[in-house]
Amino acid sequence: MGNKIFRLSSDIQYAGDVRLFQISPNNKYVAYMADQDTDEKFELFVACTDGSAVSKISGAMVGDIQDFQWSPDSTHIAYRADQDRADQYELYVSRVIDGENIKLSGDMMAGSYVGAAIRQNGKGDDNSYRWAPDSTAVAYTANVESRYYFDLYVSNIDGSRNEKVSRNLTQRFGVYPDFIWSPDGKYIAYRVHHHIGPNLGDYTLELYSTAVNGSSHIKVSGPMVKDGHIEMAIASTAFYSPNYTFKWAPDSSRIAYVADQDTDEKFELYTTSPITGDYATVSNLAVVGNYVYGFLWHEDSTQILYNASQGYPSRINVFVTDTD
Repeated sequence: MGNKIFRLSSDIQYAGDVRLFQISPNNKYVAYMADQDTDEKFELFVACTDGSAVSKISGAMVGDIQDFQWSPDSTHIAYRADQDRADQYELYVSRVIDGENIKLSGDMMAGSYVGAAIRQNGKGDDNSYRWAPDSTAVAYTANVESRYYFDLYVSNIDGSRNEKVSRNLTQRFGVYPDFIWSPDGKYIAYRVHHHIGPNLGDYTLELYSTAVNGSSHIKVSGPMVKDGHIEMAIASTAFYSPNYTFKWAPDSSRIAYVADQDTDEKFELYTTSPITGDYATVSNLAVVGNYVYGFLWHEDSTQILYNASQGYPSRINVFVTDTD
């Protein structure tokens, strides 16, 4: 007995292709990027998974769609595109049911764009925006005020607000693209690149928390030793997964992060309050060269599991610790 197969995308002009597709969180739709109507002009389309309908939902396009993300509630899609001006990549949102299209990023000077200065785990500009857990807003990084550093912005999808939520960034690179919404949607944690010397390699990475409503903004990591960073201890996560730079507790009460904060090249596990910045070391590594490789929050937010090397010669084991 043969499988039932049917095409979801519409007829595509000669030489056209579907480049990227994603199924909606509710499994009712498939969004795809294709030069369906005009060769080499990539637009955004949505098809019902039962094959009943296909519609184009991106706005009138000068350039091309670069990437897109479904909202958690499956009602909207955010995407980056040079829709209004060639080679200026801005952020837009379209409503799935009728294609209503709004630009979320504000006015930008020439040379500015929604994207990232630093690529993380093979991702760069396509990793530079994220939906709020309740699907009402999108956070993104952009170099609006200077071509040389990136700030963090939050935009409501109804167009009622587009606000910078990072503060006092005046140095190259600025906010890294691995920012994370808190599960309750009230805060965003993000890393900032700070220069601490005359050379490009003289920098540190610190962790900040900002209230989405703008009521608070503080550094939540502790003082860093010279050359200290908040980052993954190793580049590859294949063997040592789960591996995070930082991660929210499920109840949004604390943030866990890995850093060589107290001793260079000894990557310990810390937790911190997103409201007060009170931090605690929750691992206990023995010597320089030991690492916390990865960690997982317990679902009740009271404990963290982590794997780490301990002592010399080091052996990698799994540990459990209280969170503060």
